[in-house]
Amino acid sequence: MGNAASNIRKDPIIAKSNPSAPGVLRLYNLEDHVFPYKVSKSLETYPSVHLASSLASFEKLALKHLPLSPRPEEITGKEADIYHNVVNREETAREILASGERMTVIRHNLKEDKNQVYMCRQFVVEITEGIGEIQDLKVLQACCNYLTRLPQQIGCLTNLKVLVLSKNRIQKLPDEIGQLKNLRELNLSQNLLVTLPRGISALKALNALHIDDNLFTVLPPVIGRLYGLKYLNISNNKIQNIPLEILKLPFLIELTASSCDFTSKDSIECIGDITLKETCSRHLVRNNLRVRRNIHRSLIGYLLSVQECSFCGGPLFEHYYLHKSTQTFDSERFPIAYKLCVKHYVRHEDRIATLFLGPLKTYPQRLIKSNMPFVSELFNHFGYNDEQKRILEQGWNSEEGKMPLICLSKYARMHDEEG
Repeated sequence: MGNAASNIRKDPIIAKSNPSAPGVLRLYNLEDHVFPYKVSKSLETYPSVHLASSLASFEKLALKHLPLSPRPEEITGKEADIYHNVVNREETAREILASGERMTVIRHNLKEDKNQVYMCRQFVVEITEGIGEIQDLKVLQACCNYLTRLPQQIGCLTNLKVLVLSKNRIQKLPDEIGQLKNLRELNLSQNLLVTLPRGISALKALNALHIDDNLFTVLPPVIGRLYGLKYLNISNNKIQNIPLEILKLPFLIELTASSCDFTSKDSIECIGDITLKETCSRHLVRNNLRVRRNIHRSLIGYLLSVQECSFCGGPLFEHYYLHKSTQTFDSERFPIAYKLCVKHYVRHEDRIATLFLGPLKTYPQRLIKSNMPFVSELFNHFGYNDEQKRILEQGWNSEEGKMPLICLSKYARMHDEEG
C-alpha cells in the first residue's frame, strides 16, 4: 500500500513572477504598460551598434566562403555579446527576467481558487506548462504583468470562458488558443501583437475581442470567421482599413476603432501575375484534390498560404485584385479592403448586383460539397468537426501514395513558425 500523503495532489505551479521586471525594462529602455515612464526615443535604434553587429556577422559568413583576410581590428567575442544585447533588447530582457535571483513561483490553490485564477499586477513573467492541469478553469486573468508569450498548454483549458491578458508584452499567440471552444471574452489590449494565429478562427463562441493598443498594421481577415462576435475593439493600431469580412459579421453590434491610421480611398489594384503554379494550386484547392505524400516542402508552404476570395469564397495566393472602398456600419463610414480572386466586378457598389448574374466558376463547390471547411479555415485543424478529424487521421495514417488535402494541416505549425 502506498503512503496516503503521496496520493495528495500538489497545487500546480502555473506561473513565475519576478519583481525586477520594471527595473529591467527601464535598463533596456523598453516600454512598460504597468508602470509607465518616458522611453528615450533617441536610443531607439542604436544605428552604430546595429552596423557594427551586422559587419561582424557578415565577416564571419564571408570568411567561410571567400579567401578574405580579417580586418585589422576584429570585433571580440565580448564586444559581439554587448552588441547583441543592445540590438536584441527584447530578447535580452526576457532572458534576464526568466532567470533572475528574485524569481518566485505562483501555485494554483485547488481548494480555494477552484476554477478561477487572478494574477493581476503580480510581476508575472511566464505562465508555465502547469496551467494546463487546471482543465476546469473558467476565468484566467493575468493583466498588468510582463508576459511575452503563452505556453501551448493554454489549449488544454477547454472550459475557459474569460481570458484577460491586457497590459503585457505578448508578441505572439500559440495556435492552440483555437482549442478554447467555450471562450466568450478575449482581452489582448496593450500588448505587442502584429498578427493573430490561424487557430483563432475556431473560437465560434467568442463574444468580445479586445486587440486595441497593439502593433497591428493589417487586421487578419480571419477575425471575420468569429461568427459569434458582438464586441470588437481595434483602437490605437496603425491600420489603414478594415477587412470587409469583419463588417459582415452577423452579430457584431459594437465596433470601437478610434485613433487608427484610417485612409479613405476607392481603388482596385491588380496584385501579382497569374502563374501556372497559382492556377494549378487554385484548381487543387477548389476541387479538394488529393496530394502526394512526397509533395515538395516549398509547395506545402505555398498551399498553406492560401487566402479566400471575399466574394466567391474561392482560393487565391499571390495574384488577386485588391479593392479599397468605404462601408457603413452602425451609421458610421469605415474604410475597407478585401481581395478578389478575379475581377468579379469593378465598383464596390456592384457587389450585390453581381451575386444575381448566375453561378460563379470560381466558387469552391466540390470543396464545400465534400463537407470540408471554408478555404480560409481549410488548414486550421482546431476548427475541424468529427467527420473532418476522421478524414484527417485516416488519410494521414494511410499507406497510400496520396492523402486528403486537409492532411497538409499537420504541417501548419512548422510553416507558421518558419514564417
